[in-house]
Amino acid sequence: MHLQLQRLGVSIVLCHLFFCTPTLKFWQYGPSIDPALAHEIIRDHNGTIRFVIIDVRTKEEFASAHLAHAKNIDYNKPDFDSLVHHLDTSATYLVYCTHGIRGFMAVEKMRKAGCRKSFNLEGGIKSWTANKYPVESGPDHQ
Repeated sequence: MHLQLQRLGVSIVLCHLFFCTPTLKFWQYGPSIDPALAHEIIRDHNGTIRFVIIDVRTKEEFASAHLAHAKNIDYNKPDFDSLVHHLDTSATYLVYCTHGIRGFMAVEKMRKAGCRKSFNLEGGIKSWTANKYPVESGPDHQ
């Protein structure tokens, strides 16, 4: 009986880790990806119409520094949820913010809206620049 309860406890912990822990990578491209993998994905998909980089920071944050070809959709704006529901669900999205928190929440909303290939840049643009990857500055012209 004690062994069965112990196994049940281990099963519950494993289920929690695999289904409830937000930063755990569930498959090769989990909900959050590190800057090196993000850089590789950008390199491989550069110029592809079905690949979109979304910066979910404010327009002021975006103007100070952003990834090349990023589109600015402010997570804190009241129309964010509405904009998410109008995204192409067949596209692949790389989403980021400053440290990865808003990006992760945005990816959760996007996946619930049907954008299953949405990935958060782990650590946000701070992690990106700490790894010496390039950024641009200026407003969103899209």
